[in-house]
Parts: sequence; C-alpha cells; structure tokens
Amino acid sequence: MLSAEEREAYAEKNLKLAYWFANRYQAKFPGLELEEIKGYALLGLAVAVNQFDPEVGAAFSTFLGHVIFNNLRQAVRKPRVKTLSLETPIAEDLTLGETVFDKTNYEELAIDRLTREETWHAIPPFYRKILQAYADGMTQSEIGITMGISQAHISRILARTRTALLIERRRAAL
Repeated sequence: MLSAEEREAYAEKNLKLAYWFANRYQAKFPGLELEEIKGYALLGLAVAVNQFDPEVGAAFSTFLGHVIFNNLRQAVRKPRVKTLSLETPIAEDLTLGETVFDKTNYEELAIDRLTREETWHAIPPFYRKILQAYADGMTQSEIGITMGISQAHISRILARTRTALLIERRRAAL
C-alpha cells in the first residue's frame, strides 16, 4: 500500500488521466452528463490511490481505468431518482396516491394468490425459497448471502422464475 505522501503524489500526477478516462467513457455512458462522469472519475481516482498496491505489478494507469469504469457502471445501474406526484399513473385507472393511502398489502395478496395457484408447486423448492425471500422484501444481495450464491445468480433465478410463472399461467388459461 502507498503512504499518505505517495497517495497524494499519485492523485496529483494522475488528475489529467482521470479526466482523460472521463472523456473516453462519455460515449459508453450516454445516460450520464460529462460533468457527472468527471465526478465519478475523480471519485475513482480517490478510490484507486487508496487501494493501489504497486507490489501487485499492475500499472497505476491500468488500475485507475478499471476503477473509474466500474464506478461508472455502478452509477448507471443504480436507479435514478424520479419525481413523482400522487397523480402519477401506475396502472390503468390507478394512481400513486390511491395506492399510498390504501392500507391493503398488495404484496401479501400477490404472494397468497401465488401460493394457492398450482403454478407455485411447479417451481423447484430452492427457487420458491428465493422468490419468497424477495417478496418478503429482502434484496438480491441479501438473498445471495443467505443462500451462498452471488447476487447476479439470484437475479437470473428470479428472471427465470418469473418467466416460468408467466408461461405456466398462460398454459393454464388455454
């Protein structure tokens, strides 16, 4: 690891490089403004100088590029805050205000209905456990930790399970 003086020297020396990466990645992240990308590049520079270990053998510039790129990828994946009003439609003939003040627990009703349907029993028990945990409000990361698998794998399982449920419901409707 670097000393405080070395970290400061690396940060000063590579400031222009961080901006260069910001400009380079602008085309890859069209949803972000250049100033926002520059902010993530500077954040990446701060993270990189604190985590860089010259004994690993990688060049700092390579490490910095990866850190900045990963920061930008995470920024794009994070949901953006959207301004909503109580009149915002969320379904046909249903506004956000109607659901906010409605005391019905729709999530519970959906799980109850799902568990009563025959399709629920067609899902493997491991997948049912993941789906139930997700419906109970656990995040994909929390489920992954509990189940001992990655968040990405949990995401794929949830997507497959939802697709299987839709197909099964359509078959049952025919």
